[in-house]
Amino acid sequence: MASGRLGLGRTAGLSLVLAAGAAGGAVMGWAQVVLDAHHPTDVLGGWCTAFAVVQTVARSVDRLADTHVLQRS
Repeated sequence: MASGRLGLGRTAGLSLVLAAGAAGGAVMGWAQVVLDAHHPTDVLGGWCTAFAVVQTVARSVDRLADTHVLQRS
C-alpha cells in the first residue's frame, strides 16, 4: 500500500513500513520505561517476542500465498 500510494518501489515501500514500525515500537518501549510502567527487561523481552512473531507470521503468509497461487494456476 505504501509503495502504490507514495509512488515508491516495492523495496522502498517495505523499508518505509519497517522503519515506521521499528520507530513506533522503540518510542512506545521507551515511554513505558520512562513512565515506570515496565522495567527495561520487560520492554526488551516484548521486542524480542514481537520480532519472532512477526517473522513467523510473515513466512507463514508467504508460504500460504505461494501455495494458493500455485493451486490456482
